[in-house]
Amino acid sequence: MSPTAASFVFDPSRYPADPGCYLMKGAAGQVLYVGKAVNLRKRLSSYFRPRSRDRRTASLAARVAEVEVILVRTEVESLLLENNLIKLYQPAYNRLLKGEDTGYFYIVLTAEELPRLAPYRKGRLNQELGDAPIAQFFGPYASGPFRDRLLQLAVEAFQLRTCQVLPARACLRYHMHKCGGICEARVSAAEYAAAVRRATAFLSKPQPALLEQIRREMMAHADRLEFEIAQRLKERIEALEQTLSLQVVERQVDHDEDVIYIGSEAVLVATVRRGVLQGLSLCALDGAQGGAALPGERFVLSRYARRAPEELIVNELPDPAATEQALRRATGRRVRITIPRRGAKVELLALCAQNYAYRTSL
Repeated sequence: MSPTAASFVFDPSRYPADPGCYLMKGAAGQVLYVGKAVNLRKRLSSYFRPRSRDRRTASLAARVAEVEVILVRTEVESLLLENNLIKLYQPAYNRLLKGEDTGYFYIVLTAEELPRLAPYRKGRLNQELGDAPIAQFFGPYASGPFRDRLLQLAVEAFQLRTCQVLPARACLRYHMHKCGGICEARVSAAEYAAAVRRATAFLSKPQPALLEQIRREMMAHADRLEFEIAQRLKERIEALEQTLSLQVVERQVDHDEDVIYIGSEAVLVATVRRGVLQGLSLCALDGAQGGAALPGERFVLSRYARRAPEELIVNELPDPAATEQALRRATGRRVRITIPRRGAKVELLALCAQNYAYRTSL
C-alpha cells in the first residue's frame, strides 16, 4: 500500500544525525522538495514542529507522505547532490537551483599548444577561458572563492602562464616569480610541458607532502611575525585539505553506470548517469531460488537481462567475466562489470555501503 500524507508521522529516531540530502515525497511518490543538511535528524525535525513553521513550510509538511534520505560524507557532496536532484526532479517547493545554467565551479586545462589553467562554470560566460578548447576538467568545487584559491595555488606553484595571448615580452607575473616566462623562452617547451603535467597531477589528487611543506612555511612566517604571508599560506592549506577529500556524487564520466552493493540481506543500487548520482534503491536479495548462481549473481542477471547501462560497478561477484558474457547474450551488447580496488569507484561503493547499512537498519 502506498503511503499517504494523512498516515505519515515523523519519527526523528528513523533519521541519522549525519550529513546528506533528503527528498520529501507526496502520496503519489512525486518529489515535493529536495534539501540538504549537515545533521539530517535536526534539519528534518524543524519541518514538523508546528509552532516554528511558516505557511509555506506548513503546506509542505501537510503533503509529505514519505521522506527519503541519501547519506554523504562531506558538505561538498551534499551541495552537489542537492543541486543535481533539484534539476532532475524539479520539485514544486524548491525555488532555487532549478535552472540548467546553475552549476558549480571548475578549473579547466586548455588544449592550446602551451596549455593554461582557467576558471570555468557551466552555462556561464567564461571570460578568462576565452575561445580556447578544453582538454581536462578539475572539480567541481562548491564555491568560487575556494576554486579560485586552489587555482592560484596551482598556477603559482607550477609557474604556468595565465595570458590568453602570449605576449612578446615577459609581464609582471614573471618578475614576481609567479610565471616561468615561457613567452620569452625563459623555460623550454619541454620544461613547460613537464610543469603542466605536475599541475594536472596536483589538481587530480594533491599530495599530502605538499600540505606539510606549506604548513611548515606558514609556521616559519608566523614565527617571524609575517602574519599576512602566514594568513595566505593558511588559506592555501584550507584549499588543499578540502581538495584531498574526494567527492563522488558528480564526476567527469561520459557513460552511464549502476553501482551495486551486494549485502547479506539486500542489494543497494545507485543510479549514476554521465557521472551524476541520481538516486538509490534498496532491492530484495532472493536467496531461495534454485540454480548454481549465487544470490548476487542472480540479482545482476535478472535485473539487467533486458536493459543495462554501459558499466556495472560491483563490490563482489564470483565470476565477473561469465556474468559479462551472459549479459552480452541477453542484451546484445557489451556490459562492462568492474570490481574496483582503488579510486573514485571504490569511494562510490563505500557511499553505497554507508546507505545500505542505514536503510537495512530501519
